[in-house]
Amino acid sequence: MGRYVDKIQYWLALANGELNSFTDAYKIGALFNALDDAGYLEVFELEDEKGVIAYTISDDMLGGDSLCELFMYIRPEFRGDIRLFKKLITHLEEKAKELECSSVKIASNIKYKDEAVLRILQRWGYKVDTVSKEVA
Repeated sequence: MGRYVDKIQYWLALANGELNSFTDAYKIGALFNALDDAGYLEVFELEDEKGVIAYTISDDMLGGDSLCELFMYIRPEFRGDIRLFKKLITHLEEKAKELECSSVKIASNIKYKDEAVLRILQRWGYKVDTVSKEVA
């Protein structure tokens, strides 16, 4: 069993219970378990269970590595405090530097459309455009 199985399942269930955002919650849980079992999953929690971020390190296909955020969640009662969001992002950036990654990827697996969050990320130096095509 991996290092984060119970922890990540707790957070995934909490997020899905609130947002009902996973197409197949079981499949998502299994994916995170597999990443954890293989040693590819990293999890960072904010103090007092205010929030969490899960990420992995992936080859960037350009001769380096990229730190890729897979899941981020802040409990509803703590949203709006930009300092908590900043703590999660700062953790990613510090970890990426420590591991000599060439970049940090956030929400690369979804079409994230919260304009306020995107503006904040842009202010912090992130590009928020993606290459995507709707096929359905």
